[in-house]
Amino acid sequence: MIDQSVVLQRLSAAATMLGISLGLLACSTEVPGAARKAARTTVTGERALVNPDFLFEPLPADDSPRVAEDPTLLRRFQRSPTILNPLFNSLWEDHFMHALLYVFPVTRDINMVSLFDPAIVQSWDRSLDGKTFTLHLNPTLRWHDDEPWTAHDIEFTYHAILDDSVPALFYKLFASRLETVRAIDDHTVQYVHKDVLATYMRDMALPVIPRHIFDVPAERAKDPTLRSSEYYSNYGHREIVGSGPYRFVEWRANDQIVVERWEDSPLTKSRFARQVLKIVPDVNVALLLFKKGELHETTLQSQQFATQTDDAAFKERGVKATGPWRMTASLGWKQDGSNPFFADRRVRLAMSHAFDYERFLRDSLYGVYQSSTGIFDRQHWAYNPEIERITFDLKKAAQLLDEAGWLVDEETGWRYKMVDGQTVPFEFEMLIAQGNPTWTKLVNLYSQGLRRIGVKLKPRVFEVAALIAKLKKSDFQSYIAIIEVTNDPDEWSNFWATEAIKNGYNYGGYSSSVVDELFERGRRELDPAERKPIYQQIQAQIYEDQPFTFIYDYTLTWAFNKNLRGVTVSPSGPFLHYPGLRDWWVEQEPKDAPVPSSIQLDASASAR
Repeated sequence: MIDQSVVLQRLSAAATMLGISLGLLACSTEVPGAARKAARTTVTGERALVNPDFLFEPLPADDSPRVAEDPTLLRRFQRSPTILNPLFNSLWEDHFMHALLYVFPVTRDINMVSLFDPAIVQSWDRSLDGKTFTLHLNPTLRWHDDEPWTAHDIEFTYHAILDDSVPALFYKLFASRLETVRAIDDHTVQYVHKDVLATYMRDMALPVIPRHIFDVPAERAKDPTLRSSEYYSNYGHREIVGSGPYRFVEWRANDQIVVERWEDSPLTKSRFARQVLKIVPDVNVALLLFKKGELHETTLQSQQFATQTDDAAFKERGVKATGPWRMTASLGWKQDGSNPFFADRRVRLAMSHAFDYERFLRDSLYGVYQSSTGIFDRQHWAYNPEIERITFDLKKAAQLLDEAGWLVDEETGWRYKMVDGQTVPFEFEMLIAQGNPTWTKLVNLYSQGLRRIGVKLKPRVFEVAALIAKLKKSDFQSYIAIIEVTNDPDEWSNFWATEAIKNGYNYGGYSSSVVDELFERGRRELDPAERKPIYQQIQAQIYEDQPFTFIYDYTLTWAFNKNLRGVTVSPSGPFLHYPGLRDWWVEQEPKDAPVPSSIQLDASASAR
């Protein structure tokens, strides 16, 4: 028998840590997780202004002539999205598009804490046992084809996600923790959790697609995936029926996507009448377009941030922003026994000792990013400071490979091993996404170290969609991985838990009973003080097992047009949080106005 007072006390404690006001005992009209402005600092002098106050200025309260009316926002996508159906997220560009075209009951605030979107959820109740949430929805919501957006769409989408035929890998693990999702009426939906878990908000953060479009029996019989047939592909690529602030206009392959503000939206309208999302894979081309005024925002590579944004062309157009970014770059190893190399921990550890971290961070990343010690960055509340970082040590790497039976051929200098009576050379492939010069530098440096210990790396470059397809089919030996997660560390279970091999992103086949048990304990523990050491143990165990070689934690480095205002920057970047883009506006100024004095630099800066 569980003492309800203890349950509620722990839930309240968890809410305090996560920035969430639960309203456990009564109907609530409050929305948990109020957004806060990002901390910022201003740097002047030798470099272009970073995080200037005017970039973050909120919209003037009055009808100010300073505010440009109905501007167009020119954004940069590094690659084309895969599909505009939000069930099938694979890329950041997918998430960006879904945020424009759809609305969902659960979003996240500037600190990446999940919350109910106040425009979608008018109020909500929670049962005394903590398992059942009843959401009262905005009754004015509609789809772009003017059909009502209802609780029945939410219920249908939940069941579609759990359908084994539907490859909604990003959401299956979270949806599986719900007992059911049920439409009480058109504007009331009930989420029933199987257990009282600290991850309750994340488990409800599921997308919503239109039932009247996707639940067509004849079409589902032809294509149970809801994705591949001509009918479903059409609604994922050409005829998008969304519910968000923007309506789909066109998608020109490898060129751009255009969306226009939905003027009939019942929600507060964006200040941008149109967004043009230009697909620019090459980072150097993107910076050139930004300096010409043909992009209003773009990510910056570390070299660009450090050395290529102090010139007059950049200062005329833009400013820079920086902050923590919850992403980790690493090398993923296929360790399920399908190749002769990486199932052995000693080999994976040797691979990690063979990378020259300090040289890479210094020479290729210009000191902008920090070295990584695993799944949590230094700013994360669950970060484990006790982990000793693996260092570049070719002698240690060679010793580990010797112990694992990979011997050096005295004639050729390359390593080999007898496997099932066959001589197998230690020669493996690494999959790399095209369009990022950092990966070329990484592979070149890494190949040098591996060659010195008799191991040959063969890089294979793929367009991103093709690379992801190979990962999903388990058709790889290693790959360069970039992973981003939310604030709650349980989301890492979608990458490291054994169950995520089938229904998640655990492409490498990592399996640890210790890690599985710890994840289970972590999501069941409601006291934040008790949760933290559990996830610190997970970080330590995964780092010890080295299923990935963790290289560096990202720092957000971004360029914004100097006329943009109301920007908020979170550990997920400037877009994927509440209010995010909803608060952006443009400072109206005369066409030939000079650069504001606040972003002028001393003349000597350009010469340095």
